[in-house]
Amino acid sequence: MGKKTLQWHPGFQAEHYEEVGKMCDALEELFADELKRRVECGRMSFFVSLIRKKQEKGMAVDEIVDVLETDEELVRKMCHLLEEHPESTDEEIVERLRNQNK
Repeated sequence: MGKKTLQWHPGFQAEHYEEVGKMCDALEELFADELKRRVECGRMSFFVSLIRKKQEKGMAVDEIVDVLETDEELVRKMCHLLEEHPESTDEEIVERLRNQNK
């Protein structure tokens, strides 16, 4: 996102414009961070759904890792969470995984 130029308004001092500009930049950064977080959560939720389907078909962790060509530790953690909390949604599993990694 490009920088926007603030227009002069009578009664508003120059330092206020600089302050408002910094606040706008900070808000843009927050929104970008939140968007990035949501996209990542969406990807992880999709990944959990794939793993759930593979588990339901009776596939073992090593088979899932081979088929999805991904990290074994992550698949093991997700499989474990899915076994412990089968009633949880994919998004809830992602949140549990995030809490484990804190």
